[in-house]
Amino acid sequence: MTATVAKHRGFTLIELLVTVVVIAIAVGFILPQLSWIKTTPPIEKPMRALATVIELARDEAALQGRNFGIRFYPDSYELLELEPETGAWITIEEDDMLVGAEFGEEFIPRLIIEERDVELEYPDNETTDEPELDAFGQAIAQAGEPPHVVILASGEVSPFELQLDALGDDGFISMQGDFLGSLTLSRERLR
Repeated sequence: MTATVAKHRGFTLIELLVTVVVIAIAVGFILPQLSWIKTTPPIEKPMRALATVIELARDEAALQGRNFGIRFYPDSYELLELEPETGAWITIEEDDMLVGAEFGEEFIPRLIIEERDVELEYPDNETTDEPELDAFGQAIAQAGEPPHVVILASGEVSPFELQLDALGDDGFISMQGDFLGSLTLSRERLR
């Protein structure tokens, strides 16, 4: 009777070294990206959140063939959708990702479109009229104020510049959006 010897094969030194090098390279790429999350100045957080919403709206518009808009207020912004049947801009309420947000009490937004300052006003929440009904008895969406920035299904975005000034800070952050939907963030110091 012959005894069979089981061969146990372990990892070679080369395999271990290659694994360690791959892990080190992966960590080298990930750590610098995580460090900006911790060191993001408070003035940049609302602007980065808005940039994310704009990029998501641009992608959704292109994928679903929908037109979106953003309306700015003295302390916040909201996302709107163009209703094709009525041509009304309706506030998006059912989508958890495409929602507006507040900038915060310590921030003052300044919107510039076509090199002109846009006066930001609070929404008019007075609705005294009864809703108009269609032939099936469903309420017809009432047209709200048009958006300041339009995001088309083709991926195009109306050019704009939004500056966010922090009270008590000597600078502001600026977001510029161009026709192709590219966003540029920059931090500026007041002199």
